[in-house]
Amino acid sequence: MSKLLELAQCLKECSTNLEGKCAGVEASELSSEFFSTIEGVIGKLQGVARLGGGNTYVFLEAFDKFMAGDLNNYMQSSSALGGEIQTHSELVKKSFQAQRDFLKVVAECKAPSQDVLVKLIQPTSEAISEVIDFKDKNRASKKFNFLSAVAEGIGSLGWVTIMKNPENFARDMAGAAEFYTNRILKDKVPEEKDWTLKLKAMFKGLQKYIIEFFSAGLQWNVQGKDPASAIGSAPAPGPPPPPPVQAPAPGAAPPAGGSESRSALFDEIRKGTAISSGLKHVDDTMKTHKNPNLRSQAPKASSQSPKPYKAPTAKVTSAVKAPVTKKPPVLELLGGKKWVVEYQENNKELKIEPEMKHTIYVFKCTNSVLQVKGKVNSITLDGCKKFALVFDDAVSSLDFINCQSMQAQVTGHVPTINIDKTDGCMVYLSEKSLSTQIITAKSSEMNVLVPKGDAGDYTEYPVPEQFISTYNGKKLVTELHDQVA
Repeated sequence: MSKLLELAQCLKECSTNLEGKCAGVEASELSSEFFSTIEGVIGKLQGVARLGGGNTYVFLEAFDKFMAGDLNNYMQSSSALGGEIQTHSELVKKSFQAQRDFLKVVAECKAPSQDVLVKLIQPTSEAISEVIDFKDKNRASKKFNFLSAVAEGIGSLGWVTIMKNPENFARDMAGAAEFYTNRILKDKVPEEKDWTLKLKAMFKGLQKYIIEFFSAGLQWNVQGKDPASAIGSAPAPGPPPPPPVQAPAPGAAPPAGGSESRSALFDEIRKGTAISSGLKHVDDTMKTHKNPNLRSQAPKASSQSPKPYKAPTAKVTSAVKAPVTKKPPVLELLGGKKWVVEYQENNKELKIEPEMKHTIYVFKCTNSVLQVKGKVNSITLDGCKKFALVFDDAVSSLDFINCQSMQAQVTGHVPTINIDKTDGCMVYLSEKSLSTQIITAKSSEMNVLVPKGDAGDYTEYPVPEQFISTYNGKKLVTELHDQVA
């Protein structure tokens, strides 16, 4: 079995290399079906290697081994930290167990229809939603970075919906968690570092599993049972049968399309070019483009000609939209350490006077302005839109996460500004913060404004978004694109 899997992986690598080398070859020389054929062979080889001895399946045994290894290591590290992290890990285990149950259905059933597939994946989707919801309900937690890292990476389990190279999808989803894991590693706590490494190893183990068994997508059991039986209910009944065909009345002509009609049709086809000899010749006096007088004459409608089709008019009713639950705005100090600002809309008078040990967390605020008077430990803006921030000093950092159209001005000093998954961000620096480090990831339309002179003017500098990466024979070298350098 291992030899078959190695051969499948080798074919996959060859397909990727050939596709890159043959990019300039014309379609007449090399058809795209060639690569599709190789992908099919890869899938079949992986399908053959799936079946183990007896009624077991190799890929199910491998998934059980993964859960007993990488997943269990993550669970043990979460238990050592305890609290919300441990509770969150139980929901993660539930998600992986739901995927294991789904893979068992893949092993035993034929390929389902799209509707049935959605129902089969629903338990996994619901388990993933529980992991994300737990994070959202504990935004005030001191371990919010831990919860966020897990919630960002748990989407890797959605690889089952990807038909080609699902390992790339799993890798991208796991990569989204690195923003939070890097923040955890900054604290340099041994137990937390161990937890972070175990979390990364778990997602990495899932990617290796996908590459080994499902690099060409899910391979269902061709000789398996009906997948609808796996969801505990019979498939939805189809449309009612058509009414019976009535027999023709006695003496009626045979219907069109009989043997005589087909014979006449083939006789006409056999005439070749002579088939048009029976057509009426149209001279120039009958052509509208050569006789303009004909254009002003309305065509005579035949009394026997059918009327043009007119679509029936139907009364258009607007779809009823589900009411959007509007949550009440929040501005409060939790536990004497964390300011929480949530769901503020069109409020330009938000003010906070924190202590240096306080942190500020702003979530889902729109078209509002917040002023922070005094030194604060850190400020985080999450999911905000058209929001402006003015603050004096921050001991640690200012963070933008999943925001749009943001503005921030520091009048004192801040050592680090992190911008992650944000579209549209203007940062006004002060004379004291010219040495600030600005770290960006997956963001666009970013500008930094630096003070110019004593008149209150600023010079605007765009943050580069385009880069060129080349391999120099030893390592990958990345430089700014000429247009933004």
